[in-house]
Amino acid sequence: MNLITIPFHDWRKYTRFGARTRDLHFIEHFGKNKRVQKVLVINRPITWAEAVLRRTSWRTPGTAIYRTSNLNLAQVSEKIYVLDYLSNQIMQNILLGRRWYFSSYGIGNFMRGVFKACDVLDMPEYHVMSLSIYAYLLCEEIRGKAPDSRLVFDAWDNWTRFPAFSKYILDIHKAYRTYQTVCQAWITNSDKNKEYFQGNFHVAQSIVIRNGVDPELFQKEYKIPHDMKNIKQPIIGFGGKISHLLDEDLVNYLTAENPDLHFVMIGEILDSNKFKKIISRRNFHYLGDKHYDDYPAYIKNFDVCILPYHINEREHGGDSIKLYEYISANKPIVATNGNGAEMLSNWVNIATEYKSFSDLIQQCIQGQKSHDGLSAEFTWEHKANQMIDILERS
Repeated sequence: MNLITIPFHDWRKYTRFGARTRDLHFIEHFGKNKRVQKVLVINRPITWAEAVLRRTSWRTPGTAIYRTSNLNLAQVSEKIYVLDYLSNQIMQNILLGRRWYFSSYGIGNFMRGVFKACDVLDMPEYHVMSLSIYAYLLCEEIRGKAPDSRLVFDAWDNWTRFPAFSKYILDIHKAYRTYQTVCQAWITNSDKNKEYFQGNFHVAQSIVIRNGVDPELFQKEYKIPHDMKNIKQPIIGFGGKISHLLDEDLVNYLTAENPDLHFVMIGEILDSNKFKKIISRRNFHYLGDKHYDDYPAYIKNFDVCILPYHINEREHGGDSIKLYEYISANKPIVATNGNGAEMLSNWVNIATEYKSFSDLIQQCIQGQKSHDGLSAEFTWEHKANQMIDILERS
């Protein structure tokens, strides 16, 4: 099949940081799948103002296939092609902020550019996998122009529960209602999210496909990263985004209760206010954001891996990719009881409160036997195959 994919994190993110998010992992593996002929990745429209602010080019690096003043179609691998669109809606972009992302997918010239790219790539027939809450207007247009195409929406997380999206709740609801109308099936990453989508948006076919891992990346041996060489062991590590999910009070409790342990964090800071609340004790080390190519070396050199996340009403019903990566690295793991940890309790030590979290870390340091690795059904390759199965039968 030919496949149009619409990621939430566009391909510019892939070129800067690698495939470290669910959508980009899937697209990477769609491009390796024998059942897929071509993959057209639709990047979110961008303006000059945003490109300057983000210090990025609006064009994705690659072999140019088709170019105009505001369209760029590039080949980035054997099967994967990326379409960029430069919008002139600079004031709307500045004034509306993230809300503009929703309307940008409905720009007429942009949508015509998508169909032009299909013509250039000789893709008269295609199916669509949208992994972006923003892209509902484009999917609605494709449903009208290509009624025989199969459209599937990977909702992954429940976006109504993200604090950063609270001001866009009406846009999110409109997107969900539109996707319910134009898509034959929905995919999400947890049973909690499936129940929410079925109960609130009457999604007839909602399928759970949990996150995965490329285990070979985490089973190699790596030299200790240069910025960890002067940090004394034992090292208790967290690798992931510093977002609303992080329980900063738990982190502060752990560093205070365990002065002889060193706590290392790596990852993108999405919530600066959250990060500022973490007390900068001598045994706390934030080492910055890392490219996904470098990320496994840090995980492999942690003595214990942790997931100190909020649970219950402060989580979004999701499924943490980090846990699959920690397990593949054969590391002892301590996590709070949420965000997918309960489904992986055979591999993860689950803490019920702050003291038990600290105690479990100490028990892991004192000695925990190696656990069995994950089976093939947990790999991104297997998950991508499941998604293609859904497209074929929808």
